[in-house]
Amino acid sequence: MKYFETIGSFNSGKPSYKALTSKKSRGIITLTDEGLSFQSEKDKIFYQVKIIDINSFYFKRRHTLHVIEIDDIHGYSYSIHAMIKKNDSILASTYETENLFRHLTRIVLKKDKTIFFEVKGGFWNGLPSLLNWKSNMERGIIILTEDYLSFKPYEKGEIWAINILKLNKIIPFLQQSTKMVQIEMDNKDIYTCMPLREKFGRHVPDKNKIDMFIELLNQVKMYKDSEQLKLKDLEKERLDQIKSMLAVSTRLKLEMVRIALNMDEKVFTKKIFEWAKKFNFVIDGDYLLVNPEYISEFLQDLGEDQSLKVQCAFCQKFIEPNLKVCPYCGVAL
Repeated sequence: MKYFETIGSFNSGKPSYKALTSKKSRGIITLTDEGLSFQSEKDKIFYQVKIIDINSFYFKRRHTLHVIEIDDIHGYSYSIHAMIKKNDSILASTYETENLFRHLTRIVLKKDKTIFFEVKGGFWNGLPSLLNWKSNMERGIIILTEDYLSFKPYEKGEIWAINILKLNKIIPFLQQSTKMVQIEMDNKDIYTCMPLREKFGRHVPDKNKIDMFIELLNQVKMYKDSEQLKLKDLEKERLDQIKSMLAVSTRLKLEMVRIALNMDEKVFTKKIFEWAKKFNFVIDGDYLLVNPEYISEFLQDLGEDQSLKVQCAFCQKFIEPNLKVCPYCGVAL
């Protein structure tokens, strides 16, 4: 799917001003959900940077131009900027380059989830300075999905991804008559956010969007909390099913256990051998022979195992922590 297309300049490495403005580097820049592509106007040379290969990207001033700098996982870097036609000339456009940066940020951060809120914003890792709140503020793009409140700074800096499930409190407050929102996490970390808008070339607080932002953030938090309660109830039901099965027999059909635990076949096969070794169980063809001496320990381990899992943001199933690919939906994490 094509998200954005513009006339622009594309260079590898850290180009000079001459290279950035050269007709040789001019062509069509296209952004899709797969990546950035560029077709040079003069030599018809084609370049492509895949989204999954992007390590970091920034919107910054180089010489007299605003450009997007991209570093990929292979150690290559690129500099691009958008252009517009004006009368008989083709000129660099800060507005269109920032627009391209915004679209690129959206694709990188949304992770196939619906975006509920997106805005230019200010972000603080902690609280704003009491004397001058602008002094320690990062400027960038704020994006809210059902799983994360993310912030991508324009300048060099890490992408902040605040897990909604670990969000403890949302606290609106005023500082020097400016409304902001303080976010407190379960581990007591604090972040501060504020929507911004442009006015005469400067970023100023966007008073019209702050209340909408706070309302949506609260709604997403309430939704995720209720979703987690339902999932915990579901996991308890699954554990109760295993308890009921063991109450009448210690010879269980493997497929029935797998279905009761709602496990992928590959994950279940791995776990069943772990349980057999740990609790002295016997695998007899299609059946699991449970050692009665270890039933209570097995159930305790099973309950702890489920509680320690994390939820895949795509298929919503519980999976082992630190996996690179979800075993249920196959999505890279």
